[in-house]
Amino acid sequence: EELMVSSEELRKAKDIAEASSRMKTTFIQSMTHEIRTPLNAIVGFSKLVADADSPEEKQLFADIIDSNSELLLQLINDILDISKIEAGTLEFNFRTMDLGLLCQEQYEIHKTRVREGVRLVLDDHAGSVELIGDHNRLAQVYTNLIGNAIKFTHQGEIRFGYRVEGDRIVGYVSD
Repeated sequence: EELMVSSEELRKAKDIAEASSRMKTTFIQSMTHEIRTPLNAIVGFSKLVADADSPEEKQLFADIIDSNSELLLQLINDILDISKIEAGTLEFNFRTMDLGLLCQEQYEIHKTRVREGVRLVLDDHAGSVELIGDHNRLAQVYTNLIGNAIKFTHQGEIRFGYRVEGDRIVGYVSD
């Protein structure tokens, strides 16, 4: 059996491969920048924490190091997940979880990352809601959405949470 490929098909395949290569290069450049930001904060404040003038200042520096470490870890996990998606090996770990607790954790992680003049607000309309889901993946969604809101919100507030609508739960982040 002979395989016949036209020059038009070869050109289309080449164009697709080149576009994919450009997208990956852009992604790597973007991720390099995204990783450097929290890493620079971790390195910089790690050097300052030893010379802090007061316990309060030392705690502030430690909190900044902690929140940037969480952000860096999340970025690395996101990158690993992208490669798992491409390889078709991404797995989910479904279990009973408390959505209210997850949102509270997200608030604690992100509250020190907002700019001066911006408030992070966790709406607690629904109270505690138990559901079956992948805690880490849902946390990842909130982290990505809140992180984007923090990046692009220069004043005002960022609100997030969830609400129950009949038999559905609707999560949101608004800025």
